[in-house]
Amino acid sequence: MVAADPTARLVGGIRRGDRTGYGVRWDGPALTELPTPPDQFSTPAAVDADGTAFGQAGSRPVRWSTDGTVTDMALPTGYTAGEVTLLNDHGVVVGEYGGRPVLWR
Repeated sequence: MVAADPTARLVGGIRRGDRTGYGVRWDGPALTELPTPPDQFSTPAAVDADGTAFGQAGSRPVRWSTDGTVTDMALPTGYTAGEVTLLNDHGVVVGEYGGRPVLWR
């Protein structure tokens, strides 16, 4: 488990036998794998009160909605990698790209 929301939804990661990893969301007893592009890993870092998870898929910062939709989070022009590190109570996602801090709202 990496993070929890106020309703006790949890996000975290699971490692397969071949040592590849993928993100998951627990909503009560239900466990759901977070969609990840082929040959990539996923690492959730935060979850909000609506159950939306935030983290990385491969080297891209992403948002996983509760319906399973994965959305890339915008990076500045010229950058292709970044990571999410935390989410505050106001819905601001904090992360970094190229060693620089970034906020997503």
